[in-house]
Amino acid sequence: CNRWGYEPFNDGTSQSLETGGWCVKCTGYKKSKLRQLLLHLFCLICFGIPYLFLYWYPQYRAKLGYRRTLLQLADYVLIKDKTNRIAICRVFKEPIRHFEYQLHRFIWKMESNSFELLTGKSGTLFELIETSSGVSQKQREFNLQIYGYNTIKVEVKSYFTLLFKEVLNPFYVFEILSVILWTFDEYYQYAICVIFLSGFSIMISVIQCRRQSRMLKKMVESVCNEFVTIIDEYGDNQIINSKELVPGDIILIPPQGCPMTCDALLLSGTCIVNESVLTGESVPVTKVPAIHVDENYEPTGNHAKHTLYCGTHIIQTRYYNHDKVTALVVGTACMTAKGQLIRSIIFPKGFGFDFYSDAIKFVVVMFFIASIGVAYSLYLFISKGADVETVLLRSLDIVTIVVPPALPAAMTVGTVYSQNRLKKLGIFCTSPPRINVAGKVKLVCFDKTGTLTEEGLSVWGVLMSDGHSLLEIEEKPSNFPIMSPILHAMATCHSLTMIDGKICGDPLDLSMFESTGWEIEEPGNETNRFDQLAPTVVRPSGWQFVNTIDATDNMKVPLEIGIVRQFHFSSNTQCMSVITRTLGARNMTLYTKGAPEKIFKMCLLSTIPENMSSTLAYYTATGYRVIAIAYKQLPRTFKWLHSQRIKREQVEYELIFLGLIILQNTLKPQSAPVIRQLQHARIKCLMLTGDNILTAVSVSRNCGLIAPSTPLSQVIVTSSAPRTIKLQPLHSSSERTETDASSALAIDGNTWAELSEYFPGLLPQVATRGVIFARMSPQQKAEVVETLQSLDYIVAMVGDGANDCGALKTAHIGISLSTAEASIAAPFTSTTPDVTCVPKLITEGRCALVTNFGLFNFMILYSLVQFSSVLILYVDAIELGTIEFLYVDLIITTSLAVVMGRSEPSPRLVPQRPLSSLISLSNIIPLILQVIVAAIIQYASLDLLRREPWFVPVERVEGDETAVQCWENTAVFLVSCYQYIILAVVHCKGRPHRQPIYSNGLFMGIVTMLVVFNTILLVIPFHQVTNFFELEPFFFNDTLQFRLVLLCLAGVNLVISLLIEHVLANSNWFKWCLNRIRRKKIFKNRYKIVERQILSSRFWDPLNI
Repeated sequence: CNRWGYEPFNDGTSQSLETGGWCVKCTGYKKSKLRQLLLHLFCLICFGIPYLFLYWYPQYRAKLGYRRTLLQLADYVLIKDKTNRIAICRVFKEPIRHFEYQLHRFIWKMESNSFELLTGKSGTLFELIETSSGVSQKQREFNLQIYGYNTIKVEVKSYFTLLFKEVLNPFYVFEILSVILWTFDEYYQYAICVIFLSGFSIMISVIQCRRQSRMLKKMVESVCNEFVTIIDEYGDNQIINSKELVPGDIILIPPQGCPMTCDALLLSGTCIVNESVLTGESVPVTKVPAIHVDENYEPTGNHAKHTLYCGTHIIQTRYYNHDKVTALVVGTACMTAKGQLIRSIIFPKGFGFDFYSDAIKFVVVMFFIASIGVAYSLYLFISKGADVETVLLRSLDIVTIVVPPALPAAMTVGTVYSQNRLKKLGIFCTSPPRINVAGKVKLVCFDKTGTLTEEGLSVWGVLMSDGHSLLEIEEKPSNFPIMSPILHAMATCHSLTMIDGKICGDPLDLSMFESTGWEIEEPGNETNRFDQLAPTVVRPSGWQFVNTIDATDNMKVPLEIGIVRQFHFSSNTQCMSVITRTLGARNMTLYTKGAPEKIFKMCLLSTIPENMSSTLAYYTATGYRVIAIAYKQLPRTFKWLHSQRIKREQVEYELIFLGLIILQNTLKPQSAPVIRQLQHARIKCLMLTGDNILTAVSVSRNCGLIAPSTPLSQVIVTSSAPRTIKLQPLHSSSERTETDASSALAIDGNTWAELSEYFPGLLPQVATRGVIFARMSPQQKAEVVETLQSLDYIVAMVGDGANDCGALKTAHIGISLSTAEASIAAPFTSTTPDVTCVPKLITEGRCALVTNFGLFNFMILYSLVQFSSVLILYVDAIELGTIEFLYVDLIITTSLAVVMGRSEPSPRLVPQRPLSSLISLSNIIPLILQVIVAAIIQYASLDLLRREPWFVPVERVEGDETAVQCWENTAVFLVSCYQYIILAVVHCKGRPHRQPIYSNGLFMGIVTMLVVFNTILLVIPFHQVTNFFELEPFFFNDTLQFRLVLLCLAGVNLVISLLIEHVLANSNWFKWCLNRIRRKKIFKNRYKIVERQILSSRFWDPLNI
């Protein structure tokens, strides 16, 4: 779009492309031999310098070297994303026109006359099932050309390639040119120092980049190089390498399971799958065959229960008799769920951070200032008749003075110290620049399982109803009478299964069943249980014999309950039910468990205790997960055939309420204190989990993410047309479209997807007020993070599973509590598996940001002060000597810059955030004042010098000659030496984000030594020292008074500089003046604007915002 927001007229040379969440612009270009020839000739004539600019700005390489053309004729396409990142991709013509961009393949569609993203098999479930007949060898070869091999390409670049790419960074190119200039000027010592520092920084960056690429490649190869069995078009089995799989293949899943190397739609049989790679939950998931319905296939949405995902592990298959378990390949390589995860890691959505972008802008301004100095020095040296070499050397030297080549290395000093301190704390960093970003974190997203909590749920107690009230809590359900209906309900109302002799299933079900002390038995072999007639049986541990239910028969039989039919948990109904039959009973029983508000609606009102509301409110507010249980006896005429055909709505009514199960998701002891610490520092905390929304609410209340007094509402999108938004207060059966403006919001993954599709304009409001984001897929987690980033939050994400990889990579700060896949995506990995690393990282980030900010300002001021000194002396054809330059650049500046970053972070997180914008008036104005003060002090020293009776001005020389050893040089140099130390002290700030300056012992020691040496050099210098520095000799009777005056000037400079930086810059009236200058009337951050809109009325309706 252009600057006015309108889409320009499409002339066929460009189009927009959807790349899975991204929208990029694609423009076609065709080769032009003439343009290429002229461009190369121009670059060669200019000694190859234009090649650098074409490398930095590839869009100009396309515009100058190629000719814009229609997309269907293009040889290359230029891709531009919304962050203005540019890429040039080659268009291949065989077997069809296509190009590849960020692991996506785009093919030319004649029907739409445009490029479209290549996806796997699509259509309705009915079409996919009916057309699944295998792939012929000829079709396979063609599909392999279209889709490519089933491998995810992760390029591990050589050290030389990475080194070459790093060296071509504009900063380092400028350093190389500066070193060349210093070599001509015989300034070897400092050139060697800069080469050493920059080389060290480059090598660390190259090694870390290659290490991360190798780890990622290893992760990808873990799902490749498998052999699979496919069924061809004739129904015969063939074994092929998984790399040769194409969409349309039918694969055979072995009974003992296997790792999935593609995305596939299950056609027959059932599969028990470990999807922890994608969801982070270790609970096995049962996949069922797709049904013949005319619904568009949504692999990550409504039809996830039919889809086997790449990277997951099939534990076991179950089938009927000797039938095969088969699946239709619908996606390969990067078209799979695993492929999208890898792509989000390799190509994260870019974000701009003020510190780095402002630094570039500042350097551009410094180059502009340098150009003024160059022009002035050219005028001075040409007017005095200097030769060309001297004019060029002295003029270009101004550029290296104003823009210090050591600036990139100096900016990383604080980061290096912070990285080393984090390493000692067990926090490892693969992207050091992110440490600075951590200092500006405004919001932290926490995964639940394994991050805030331990694994699983535990039964805290059971409240049984006597029909009138709830009885005292029973902590051990196994103590209930053996024939108690509530005990039978807890033993049967679940979806547990046996895998390798071990009970597996939902943690809630598992905890509930284990608390009863009963056993479970499934009929037949584990891999042959699909559509079994014999039911799953539960019984007490050890044989328990009871009287038959039938009153006319006194025979004792073993207590066994068979689960005849299961109605699985549904997020819509928020409950699950089972139909059971007890051995010896003549009728069946229905047991139901679920969310209390849903169960109450199904129960007879007379069976609900009077104290239910107050009891439920108490336990939910305390943070426990509460499950209600009910049952009813089915009529004797209700037979097995009825149980298999009946719909759940026909039996889930007029139930008898039994009681409440109180569960707790055990918090890690460190979670609540850390969240309190973050909230005290005004850092918003929210939960981003793949777990159930009610479990997430329970944990959030328990750990303090949501205060007990804060109302919480769930966002719901109605399924019937017209779709509307409802905010349903949790733990209440009432629904309303309005809620209190102080209410926090909870939302699940399905609702988030519906909001994104039908109400995208409401996402900012929901994200701003959202505290719980539950049942989120890996892609949705990344989408939530992106939405929060679009609201100007600096987002940190904390997770421990591969399902968090996308969000960890997308967030500004990703913190992994695992050393597995998540550590590859996250720039930070903590060896301590709890959230105590979060405040430690943020305090280190703030410390690094303040340090680097101070170092940047110090380096800029040092260069401008030196620039001022040089220009003042150039007027009289005087220049600083080589030793003087070396002393300032290497001894004073470099030593101070290296130790300034040793200050450690403050032990407490404070609400005040560090300044991060270099180009803000609150930073620029104090800098300008510091430069003015320094220039005035230097000019005053010259003015006072000229008033001395013993002063003899330097003789002006013509031509190439310049004077070094003279009184003008001595006065300006000695005063400026103090000024560099003063600027370092002033910008080495302490509280509130760092320890006080005196705690940095090495810095204080170096400052003391430099001050002592400078004072000796000024007041009582030795004869050998003055000659070495090319200063005027010491005369006790004549010059001592003047030297003491210079010392007083340095003292005055110190006082004024401290007042500017620590009094003026922090004063309220200064901030008030800046706001008036900027005319700041509205909030800068979008989330504050949205929050203000929500709070503008007492109640808010999301449809009207």
